[in-house]
Amino acid sequence: MQWLPYSYVRLLAALVLGILWQYFFPTPQNIFIVWVIVASFIYGLSPWYVPSHKRHQAQLWLGLLGLSVFMGVGAVRCYQTVARNHPSHFVHQPTDSLRAYVVRITDEVQAKSSYWQTIAEVRALRYPDGWHRCHGKILLRIAYTDSLPEPSSAPLVGDELIIKGIYSPIDEAKNPHSFDYQAYLWHKGIYCQQYVQPQHIGIIARQTLPWWQQASLQIRHYCQIQLHTYLPEAEALGIASALVLGVKTNLDTETSQTYAQAGLMHILAVSGLHLGLVAGLVSLMLKPLRRWRYGVWVYSLLVIMVLWGYAFLTGASASVLRAATMFSLILLGQALTRQTNIYNIIAASAFILLLYNPMLLFSLGFQLSYLAVIGIIYLYPKIYGIFSIPNPYLDKAWQLSAVSISAQLATFPLGLYYFHQFPNYFLLSNLMVLPVVPFILGGGILLLLLSPFPYLAVWLGWLLSQTIVWMGILVRWLTSLPYASTQGIYLNGWELCFLYGMLLGVLLLLAQRRFVYVWLCVGMVTAWSSSRIYYQYQLRSQRLMTVYYLPKNPHLQLLQGQKAQVLLPNKLSAVQSADYQFALGGHHTALGLQVCHFERQKIRPGSLAFELVFWQGQRIALVSGAVSPAFWELCGEAGVSVFILQNNAVRSLKPLADKLPRQAQYVVDASNYTKTTQKLKQDAAELGLQWHDVRSQGAWLWRF
Repeated sequence: MQWLPYSYVRLLAALVLGILWQYFFPTPQNIFIVWVIVASFIYGLSPWYVPSHKRHQAQLWLGLLGLSVFMGVGAVRCYQTVARNHPSHFVHQPTDSLRAYVVRITDEVQAKSSYWQTIAEVRALRYPDGWHRCHGKILLRIAYTDSLPEPSSAPLVGDELIIKGIYSPIDEAKNPHSFDYQAYLWHKGIYCQQYVQPQHIGIIARQTLPWWQQASLQIRHYCQIQLHTYLPEAEALGIASALVLGVKTNLDTETSQTYAQAGLMHILAVSGLHLGLVAGLVSLMLKPLRRWRYGVWVYSLLVIMVLWGYAFLTGASASVLRAATMFSLILLGQALTRQTNIYNIIAASAFILLLYNPMLLFSLGFQLSYLAVIGIIYLYPKIYGIFSIPNPYLDKAWQLSAVSISAQLATFPLGLYYFHQFPNYFLLSNLMVLPVVPFILGGGILLLLLSPFPYLAVWLGWLLSQTIVWMGILVRWLTSLPYASTQGIYLNGWELCFLYGMLLGVLLLLAQRRFVYVWLCVGMVTAWSSSRIYYQYQLRSQRLMTVYYLPKNPHLQLLQGQKAQVLLPNKLSAVQSADYQFALGGHHTALGLQVCHFERQKIRPGSLAFELVFWQGQRIALVSGAVSPAFWELCGEAGVSVFILQNNAVRSLKPLADKLPRQAQYVVDASNYTKTTQKLKQDAAELGLQWHDVRSQGAWLWRF
């Protein structure tokens, strides 16, 4: 492959390398700023100090020097994007004497089970000596005044509020392999949160936003109201809101999981597919403009304006920004009558977005979006060319199948890494459902346009609702088929790299047919297989005792091989809880758990206050109620090695100082109150006991 035509690909690679360096190896930005200036100066003066007859020999080194400039730019932009690196950020200010602070709501306000949730920009902090200006984002959860509040009572985007109280840092993930909400928010520049009672909030000003942002929010709000009005079915409303407006608050968890298992989650997130349909519709409507003298420019600018307007209306996700940037570059290239290289356009769009916000590189939507489009552009012609089908209808079906296979090949390793499942019938589901999506998207947009005419809107809303409901029935039927999806697939980071290495090696081998790529494929397969063999060996030999972070749910998990025994006080409520599966599902997948046997603890209110468990030669005491001081002495004589304190059974350790076994491990699970945990932690530190607080330190694991 000749790299000369792919200039933006090289620049993007250098920029990404700089971002990754700064992210994993934080370095003062001044070092990179100096390097960018010096390297740019050396590169710029090269025509004067490099003789003309030696420029060809120096081309490689000058090229690397130029790329190092963009690597430095990537590192500097990454440093500048991390909000806490700025001295004026509010996280650098003390909170011990903080009385109040002023924020402006900058994100959509979402209704949760018992509170409003939104993101706000901190503008000033109130201390005894006055106000101090600052900046930074904060996650706010505002408790409802009533149990079922009216939507009109919600705070609005742009409202300026004064809040009394002290914010706290975002907690890290408490259970291994669970969703890291802290990292997710950190990438968005959010490091603190506060749960606020209504009486601690005062409104200073209403909707203090620029006119264009205010207009965008009003249009978005109007569109949501119209969908609520004309789509009576809850399922239809949720899917239409997600597909047309990018609003997922009306989408229930069961529907999301069903579409994910069918390999159709991409249609519920506004992405390049949806933006492409909008672009095609607008292009068709404005096509006559291209006949004018300057019509190409007018046509291109209007399409770009509509695309970016729709992108911001739907929330400007990473995949939408990618598609909007790519379409804009293609249209500008056509207006300038310049021949464009599609890979340069892809790289240029990624370069622009990462230059603006380097944290997009770590967004799953950004990664999947670019991998899918690269896979489609490169693999689709090759896969489609395998068969030549004369029947036009079957040929259209094969085209859609080739697109689905291309996107799946490019993204399935990342899907396995993040979601631990593979939709076995992805080809069938995409072939049956994707043709319906343009009609739903077009129908949703037409419904919004016809909303001033209620009679027409009611009939169109009914037709759209029925279409979505029947599509949901079809998706649920697909997921009910035997072996609809393969669950519980675990990949570590290295195995993800090996899989992509195998894929790259096969593609290079087919394209260039050089023997060196055979060795690349063999090396990647060997590395991946070795990693999987070692992983399976670990699974069969593992022995692990775990107390997870599960508020209000005392428990103990004992794992041997790939079989676990879980002791719970109330088996049904904990096991059937979606929160339980969300909290532990990732770790259970990583452990290769095949059998999980749940048992009720023998502890019952009014009867036994403790239970002794014998496992792997160890004695574990579950203490869930009041016990006599003699209990601790007897446990010490019996050789109990672990005490798990539950349900505020022990509120102070000092009265038991001479009774407690000093060599034992004490674990306080998340069923205890925060105040009780803090008191016990203080006592344990004074007594020199081995202590683990699950509420603050996360899950406790003991490997044998």
